[in-house]
Amino acid sequence: MSEEKTQVNESLIGKKIVPFGKKFISMSSLLKNSLSLRTENQKYVKGKRSVPISDGLKNIILDIIFKNNFEPKEYYKLDEEEQRLFDDTCSFAGLLTHNIAKLTSNTSKTRAELTGKFNVLKGELLAGNNSPEILKKMRNILLELKAKNLISKAHYDKLLSEIVACI
Repeated sequence: MSEEKTQVNESLIGKKIVPFGKKFISMSSLLKNSLSLRTENQKYVKGKRSVPISDGLKNIILDIIFKNNFEPKEYYKLDEEEQRLFDDTCSFAGLLTHNIAKLTSNTSKTRAELTGKFNVLKGELLAGNNSPEILKKMRNILLELKAKNLISKAHYDKLLSEIVACI
């Protein structure tokens, strides 16, 4: 990390609001696990209320503020709702770091690959091949999609019931 970046980031310590892309974040709210976007004049951003957040999301935001980066593995630990909140907040603030862009493309690629594999296996199942291997692969793909928060629990349940109906 460059010396200049470190000095700039250290100068944010003790500030009431800190820059986050084109917007600002209330540090006192953030430290209390609440995300509050503000304008430069410390006014609330219209339509963006304060929302409670987990320690994981708080730590990611603090890393972005003070280190200009964060660990992607921490993002994947967030539940689907917090990932969406993070994505929306970064998008709204016009903040697109290398890691955020990489996360978005990796998530889309992973979802596309897994759903593609699932659909091929589903085709085999519909064609009459209901071998235990196919069913196990389909179940494992669904579990992976759910574990990575790439599908909701409701969507997972729906797909699982479709598999059972084909047997």
